[in-house]
Order: sequence, then structure tokens, then C-alpha cells
Amino acid sequence: MGDFIGLKNNGVYRQYKDALLAAKKIISRYGLSYSSAQPDQKHSGNNENTVNQKYSAYSSEQSKEPKVSIISGRIMPHFIDMNLLFEYYCRALFKKAIDKFNQDNKNMIVFELESTKQAKRRVFPEKSDIESFFMEHYVPDIVITYTQKGKTDKPKVAAVFDAKYSDIEKQTYKQRERTHQILFYTQMLGCKYGGLISPYTSDENKKISAKEYFSDNILINGSKEDKSPVLFYIPLVDKKDSDFYTNGIKSALDEISNRIIEQEKNAQLTKDTSDLADILINHEEKLSPKLLGLISDKLEKIKKIKNIKKEEV
Repeated sequence: MGDFIGLKNNGVYRQYKDALLAAKKIISRYGLSYSSAQPDQKHSGNNENTVNQKYSAYSSEQSKEPKVSIISGRIMPHFIDMNLLFEYYCRALFKKAIDKFNQDNKNMIVFELESTKQAKRRVFPEKSDIESFFMEHYVPDIVITYTQKGKTDKPKVAAVFDAKYSDIEKQTYKQRERTHQILFYTQMLGCKYGGLISPYTSDENKKISAKEYFSDNILINGSKEDKSPVLFYIPLVDKKDSDFYTNGIKSALDEISNRIIEQEKNAQLTKDTSDLADILINHEEKLSPKLLGLISDKLEKIKKIKNIKKEEV
């Protein structure tokens, strides 16, 4: 109610008097109902504290529409947080797309939508001396985890998405903020894939309206590298149905899955190469002179790398 303090409803602001009165009563938890009273009937009294006072509004004197009346009965007003509602809608779309993806037995990856109960995460350890200078927690909207079929490893974070209830193409002044937010999430969650999902209502950019989603690697120090994060944008194009949106999300999941599989293969290859190098180093004296001559330079380089890593540890 403090928002009403200092508001003027006289002079040039007199046209706002009735609207402010109605707003104040709604926020004060009065009931809102419709009345069939005629336009020439007026509400009784001007005392804002009168519980049974009725407020009637018409667009014109000739209007035949029912009056909106505020009556007694202290009830909780009904407010809808559209940002939260849109987030839940996007989560439902992702859940449907994930179920559809997991039904394909050919996929080697199993995705899962993380529960909102796990969403809140700390930035620093508890009682950190530095957390008073930075934010303590972050809460990503949509976190997707994955496991590989046939393995019992702990689920890893595959991707993180943020739901924006706005046409973000028109909000160019928030591009920097959005980019930093998603890159922060990917860094904190230890994943390479992140993105945005939002309504898209513009008809001007046919390129966006014609595609289900967009993706690309970001540049690290001006160049695209294998370790570069990949950002996605999923537009919920106006006049499309939920199946279209679900298919778009599934297509994005297909790409993320393929990239993860390639990523896992490269990680396994790196590990196997490291293990093989250890075997060769540990049994160097047993190698034939001819073989040792072929790989001696490589072995020396590997030894130096491993010694550097040991020193860093």
C-alpha cells in the first residue's frame, strides 16, 4: 500500500482518481465482482474506508456493459507471475522433448530434466569471506543432465537454458546481460552447452521464423576451438503449436547429444593415449632399438608434459 503514498488525484491527475481507488481496494484484498446496475447509478459515498462501497466503471455513458464492483469480503487477490508461468511452460516443452528423445533406442545418451528442487546453487562455499561482495546463489531455469547407456556414472550436466518471457530480438540493450548470464551458468555447471528460449512474435525476420533453433560455438580469444561453449537460441515462433516447439527442442537435443558423444570419444582417446604413454615410459628399456628410435622424441615430450603436470599438482 505504500506505493499509493504521495500519488495525486486532483487537478490534471483527476482522471486517475477512480482507477487508483479501484486498484487500492483490490490490493487491499477486497472482492471484485460484476454488477448489472445502470450507468446513471453512482456508487455510494467517497470514503475509501467504507467496506461495502462499490466502484463502477464505464467506457462511456451509453455503455451497456456490466459494472465492475468492489464489494466486501476480504479475499486474496489473484496475481499471475507470467515470467514464472512461461518458465514452467518451457519446462513442460523440454520434458516432452526429452521423453521423445529417450524413446529412440538408437541414442547412446539418456537425458533428464533436473527438478526445480535442485535448481538453487551456491556460488561460494558456506561462510566464505568473499561472498558479501558477490551474489551468494544462482538459480538456472532449465538444467538438463545426461548419462550414457550401459554406464552407471553419476549424471552430468548436459546443458542449461534460460526462459525469457519477452521478444529478445527487440531487446538489444540486454544482449550483453543475457550472454554473460548463460556463459556464467555453463561455467558454474561445468557444461559446454547453454542457451535461451523465448517467444518470437516478429514477422520481419523470416530467417528466424523458418527455423526451429539456432546454435554456434563462441570464439575464445578470437578463434573457434573444440572447448568453446556452444550457445543455442530456441524461438517459440508465433502461430505455431506446441508440437512444433517440442520438435525444435528435440532437434537441439539431438545436436547436443551428438556433440557430447564426440566429446566423450575424444576424452576417452586422450585417456587411452595417456595410458599407452605411461606403459611405454615404464617399459622403455624393453623396447626394441628400432621402435625406440621411432618414438624417442615423442616419449621425451610426453615425459616433460607429465613432469610439468606433477609439479603443478
